[in-house]
Amino acid sequence: MARLAAFDMDGTLLMPDHHLGEKTLSTLARLRERDITLTFATGRHALEMQHILGALSLDAYLITGNGTRVHSLEGELLHRDDLPADVAELVLYQQWDTRASMHIFNDDGWFTGKEIPALLQAFVYSGFRYQIIDVKKMPLGSVTKICFCGDHDDLTRLQIQLYEALGERAHLCFFRHGLPRSAAGGLQ
Repeated sequence: MARLAAFDMDGTLLMPDHHLGEKTLSTLARLRERDITLTFATGRHALEMQHILGALSLDAYLITGNGTRVHSLEGELLHRDDLPADVAELVLYQQWDTRASMHIFNDDGWFTGKEIPALLQAFVYSGFRYQIIDVKKMPLGSVTKICFCGDHDDLTRLQIQLYEALGERAHLCFFRHGLPRSAAGGLQ
């Protein structure tokens, strides 16, 4: 029989300052000593999680990007689910009535069109950060998710626009502090 322990990262294992506490690390080490396979599920990017686990010398299965990627203990990609290219194109190229910033994720990292240093606070521990690009030039074939960051009322209006444009072609939701994101249907 397989022995597995699965954990969510944000709000469960990670402390409010976005790092793993000593008691948590000790508990994870004891689980591994008992040959229990660890699995971490998170909305965070695989690159960030691989860095965190490497720094802690932990081997674990990773379910990242809100289910858009699954990696084995060895880091092998087992599952991928990208936004359809036509959905990514519509979201990236449409002129939305919003002041929210757009953030695009693919296997190469996190991309956005402008500096927003406050967003990096949640990634101080891992060092994961965005890359500034022209979002209109983003390759459409491998987008895992798109997030918008802004104030709640603006995001609520944007969510209505996105629903009207996308229908059921992508899953839309709010997460941590009201940041809406879209990913392949049914993953979040």
